[in-house]
Amino acid sequence: MIDELANNNIQIRSAVCYLEGLLKAATGVAVKVYAKTLIPVDTPKIMTKVILDTLILTEEEIMTKSRKRNLVTARFIICLLLREHYGKKISLGEMSDCVGYTDHSSVINAIDQAQNFLDTNDEFFCNKYKAAKLATAEWLKTIKY
Repeated sequence: MIDELANNNIQIRSAVCYLEGLLKAATGVAVKVYAKTLIPVDTPKIMTKVILDTLILTEEEIMTKSRKRNLVTARFIICLLLREHYGKKISLGEMSDCVGYTDHSSVINAIDQAQNFLDTNDEFFCNKYKAAKLATAEWLKTIKY
């Protein structure tokens, strides 16, 4: 009897993991199932995806070494919003993985440049930053901690 219950519990957990994977594949948002409730998961990669969707860019575009202004601006915004939200909870190296930078010094530069654009009220940057910040704020409201 105990073996049957243990085996059923393993099968249930396996099915739940499978469903979580299907939901992530279908929606692009990672979720965890707790007590029959779907709860979105807060990760830097998902936050990056939310920002990219807002700026109408793909992950492939952001990972290139292109210096096109819209791509550079998006990288700066992602780094700044990740730092604002996660603070020291994630490393600069993890942030660099989200935007295709090769090391942490590029992230430090991106955050400094983004702050400079905000301080000087660069219209192109500020408009995109406000849209991305609003989208991430809406996304974060859906997450239950």
